[in-house]
Amino acid sequence: MKKYDVIIVGGGPAGVITAVTAKRTYRDKSIALIRKVEKAIVPCG
Repeated sequence: MKKYDVIIVGGGPAGVITAVTAKRTYRDKSIALIRKVEKAIVPCG
């Protein structure tokens, strides 16, 4: 089993932005984003 420092459940726009922000803020932490579908729409901006 792989271990992560941060796990984000939900791959909608808010989840994706949260994952990106977390990785930029905590570069040394491992982050997992869990979502239902393999491909999702990525928010622009």
